[in-house]
Amino acid sequence: MQFLTLVLVPAENQDIPATVTQLMAPYDVERTVPARKEYVPHDELDYLLEVYEPYGLRREDIDAVVAALQENTGYVCGHDTGGFWYMTTENPQGHWDGWRLQSLPNDSWPTTAPLPEGPYPAAVITPDGAWHDMGARWDMTDEQQVALRARLLELLSRYPAHLAVLLHCHS
Repeated sequence: MQFLTLVLVPAENQDIPATVTQLMAPYDVERTVPARKEYVPHDELDYLLEVYEPYGLRREDIDAVVAALQENTGYVCGHDTGGFWYMTTENPQGHWDGWRLQSLPNDSWPTTAPLPEGPYPAAVITPDGAWHDMGARWDMTDEQQVALRARLLELLSRYPAHLAVLLHCHS
């Protein structure tokens, strides 16, 4: 999936690409994080059981379900009072697996300047490193676009001494 992201950087910044890279880094889906336990969502577990049921898998056979999860995911899996789980080092904050800044002069502007007409960014990263999901999608109604534009303008107005840098992202 391709989407746009705005990264807000201080206007006096001398190395905008480096700052953008630094602000984007925590959201890289390929960034490895310390191993942690994730519980298997109920709908995914139900699907696994549906697929393996013809082969005799039953929810009540916890060891067999853990083995099927391990075979299916390739992760270390288990079960405890919270349910079925797997160990992962995948980035829980990951949103992108690639991004590019096409042209700094053409794809950046002061946050106080008028907002260019769509397409609108799916996210904005503020100077504190926070990812703000804007909910922009290709099939938005006119009302949704007006509401999104208002949210963007409100967010940009909090950073008057900054530049908005437009990135083309992929996930």
